[in-house]
Amino acid sequence: MKLLRETIRKILKEEQEIMPVDHFINGLANQADHASMGYDNEIVIDHGECLSILSIELDHDDGSYAWVNNLYTTDGEGEAAPHCYRKGYAKQMMELLTATADEFGITLQLIAAPPAYLTREDPTLPDKDELAKFYAKHGFEETDRNYAQVYMTRSPQ
Repeated sequence: MKLLRETIRKILKEEQEIMPVDHFINGLANQADHASMGYDNEIVIDHGECLSILSIELDHDDGSYAWVNNLYTTDGEGEAAPHCYRKGYAKQMMELLTATADEFGITLQLIAAPPAYLTREDPTLPDKDELAKFYAKHGFEETDRNYAQVYMTRSPQ
């Protein structure tokens, strides 16, 4: 009976432990202008008339990985806005993301590929190779590729 109680206590304690990815996402949220937490965590930096928006999933199985779903720049209403592109807003978000990942020892993974629907709306958006170069400047390394996507990983530095 004593062994069973100790086992139950140990399991409950492990379930309550905060994993590195939890510290990581809280660190990001504390530095953002707006954050919504959930399955698909969203971090927003307000640049005045433009926003940079990061959508990220956390791996709670291992606790040291995060998947970058999207990083994009919009107008203040969250709509596609070419006047907000190539102003360094995504770079600011990427610097925040990578610095926070380094601080908490989080490995980042992503696919460099523009959303097809946005590319149809605005053909001036960067293609997969331009995006891969952007991410490589921030420490991401290519792990695989196909005709439409470049898979990339960044280890904490």
